[in-house]
Amino acid sequence: MLLFNNTKNLIKSVLFLIFGALIFAYPDKVISLVASAFGAILILYGLFMIVRNYYETKHDSQTPATLLTFGIVLVIIGIMFIILSDSISLVIQYVLGAWILFNGIEKLILALSLNKKSVQFKSQLIIALLLLAAGLYTVLVNNITVQVVGLIMMVYAVLEIVGYFTNKVVITEEKTETTTAIEVKKDKKKNKKGEVKEAKVVEDKSEK
Repeated sequence: MLLFNNTKNLIKSVLFLIFGALIFAYPDKVISLVASAFGAILILYGLFMIVRNYYETKHDSQTPATLLTFGIVLVIIGIMFIILSDSISLVIQYVLGAWILFNGIEKLILALSLNKKSVQFKSQLIIALLLLAAGLYTVLVNNITVQVVGLIMMVYAVLEIVGYFTNKVVITEEKTETTTAIEVKKDKKKNKKGEVKEAKVVEDKSEK
């Protein structure tokens, strides 16, 4: 149940909802901006690794060129992201589809662990199946427009938010039931102690 009842998941879902809405409203601008920003980050990190390798090699000539190679690869990938920013939407589609599919599987496992006769089981199962359907659609269907990707992100975010609050109700109910059970046990113990004391008093009077 912790998969849904997690504040980080709620924040992530809200961010997904906002980002999905931006992609839906301004598809070309947002994708281009994200691709360029991501490419710039990769280039900067790649240059950092190249410079680091240079100084390490300067101090020790036997330093392996792993950082240098990795840095060059990152710089090349970063440049490709910037140049091919218009084609990055396809990459985002597959990454997003895989992400939603993975979350759908997690939610399905969670749903199957609940009581099959409860209302919560049905709601969580529906959410999990919808996530799986959205993930499969995103991965398998070709030529999805960027706006559809944004719409799927919003649907995913809404399902996650609904799952968070419905599962919160489940946990609250379980805590209430547990607290009630504990109080009942305490009352039973008190009653038993009271009966024992009364029995002792009766015994003392009979002896006199």
